[in-house]
Amino acid sequence: MKKLLPMEQPKLICHHHLTSADAILRANAKDQIHKLFCAHHINCYFQNDFQQYKFVISIHDYWAMNKKYTEAQSILFLKETYRAQAIDFVSLIKKSLDVDSYVLVSCNRSYIEHAGDEEDLQYPCLIAGYDDFSHTFTIYGFDRDNRYICFHMDYTVFSDALWDTSDDSIRFTLRRCRKNAHIPLDIKSTVQELDDYLNATTSKKVYTGDQLYGIAAIRALSSEFAQSQISGQPLYEPYLQKFALHKRLMKERVEFFATEGILSPKWISFAQDGLNYGEDVLDLGRVYNQTRNEVSLHTILENIETTVEMESDYLKGILKELKDTKQ
Repeated sequence: MKKLLPMEQPKLICHHHLTSADAILRANAKDQIHKLFCAHHINCYFQNDFQQYKFVISIHDYWAMNKKYTEAQSILFLKETYRAQAIDFVSLIKKSLDVDSYVLVSCNRSYIEHAGDEEDLQYPCLIAGYDDFSHTFTIYGFDRDNRYICFHMDYTVFSDALWDTSDDSIRFTLRRCRKNAHIPLDIKSTVQELDDYLNATTSKKVYTGDQLYGIAAIRALSSEFAQSQISGQPLYEPYLQKFALHKRLMKERVEFFATEGILSPKWISFAQDGLNYGEDVLDLGRVYNQTRNEVSLHTILENIETTVEMESDYLKGILKELKDTKQ
């Protein structure tokens, strides 16, 4: 027996739960995927509490925005209780896949050859298929170069990797896409998110602590990068990637609205300029990390500020057109 659920190359390369959701939804939602993005991943926030999560481009869990399209079930196994009962995780995973449910779970990173060395031994991954002939699972996760890749792992080895973690429990999250679900185009939410982004606020406070939102968060990110010249530390690449990703999603959003006749096509060139600056920031950031060239860092800071000034102008025009649209 074998089973393989559809997956597509994700564009949201950041946190695992966002990236895996993106890969699944692009494979299942197809042409409706653009409707999902239109009202989400517009705003962003910055906070100093956690080094790896200072700059985030999604205020909401990606799954929360498409409950009408997906359904979920979470199963928690306490190791102390279930180890003696010899729970067959391989059978559980296969049965889940047989009913078209993707399986998200974390295992011991040391069992994954391409995972790289990190302080966090937990390796989050997504299981999309199995093959009884080769006795392997088809798994998706990040490699040491932050690429989201597909790999295969022996049933027994993967089961051992699940048990061999420091946690006292194992949590499986099962995700299934609803058949023939319709995703509406939510222009009202898009307007609210754009307005929040431009006014550096949020109408959806879902996190505790002090955060900066929207345009202010982008400028705080620039200040974070500027500190690297003083500290001598490299620029945190996931932040470089997220900045570029934010601009890519904005360009796709504007392009979709223009194609649908909701926005004037003239805005596409502005969004493309923003994407160009975003990709330059990513490329120059990688150069800076290798060479510590101060000119590269200075150009990065200039590009971010230019992007902020440009968005502060052209997004107001987009916001006006969207507000004038009757949904």
